Amino acid sequence: MNRIALEYSEIVSGAATDFSLVGRKRRNLLLVFQVNCPGCFLYALPIAAGLHRDLIHADVRILGLSTAFEDFEWNTLENTRALIQEGRLVGETEKAFAMQDIRALPFALDFPVAFDSLRPSSDFSDEDFRAIAEAQPGYHTLPLSRRPGFIARVREHYQRQELLPATFTKNALAGTPSWIVYDAAGNILHSEFGHPRDIQVLADALLTPDDTAAGGQ
Repeated sequence: MNRIALEYSEIVSGAATDFSLVGRKRRNLLLVFQVNCPGCFLYALPIAAGLHRDLIHADVRILGLSTAFEDFEWNTLENTRALIQEGRLVGETEKAFAMQDIRALPFALDFPVAFDSLRPSSDFSDEDFRAIAEAQPGYHTLPLSRRPGFIARVREHYQRQELLPATFTKNALAGTPSWIVYDAAGNILHSEFGHPRDIQVLADALLTPDDTAAGGQ
């Protein structure tokens, strides 16, 4: 079972304890999004806000992580602050809502939100790239003889990029929105990319008793 790698440069709303690897809730749902991602705002963030509202009294925590793996001029800490503090929309997200004559975020983000840690690719170690490779779908089905070459290709791919979002990269996420459910020990219980196939699956992953939870991604 993989463990979550959770790094951030700033907590935009909430407290350090919300994102701490110590003293966490029994179950946690992390929604990774970009501010220049219309689908994140039209579908994913409303779902997360609804789960936060519906499960407010459960021993779970809903968290948001704004990241940037593309469109770095839009996906910034400053625009994330403006989103949380003013409801300001930017880029393609702003255009998508403007088509509906909506000029600001039309729902509340009451759960904690942090911004991913953007780091030079040179900061990532060989162990980091090995872990990223091992988290890729299909890695464990590769013959042992092919795994070193796969790890090398992963390392070369990421090293060509100047900056890498640490949480997004280390968890080998495919894009935004991405969902990660993890327990109090940091074990990933469920993860998926895009619009949830079934919102109830997320709710069940959050509420299933620990001794019957299914691991994996």
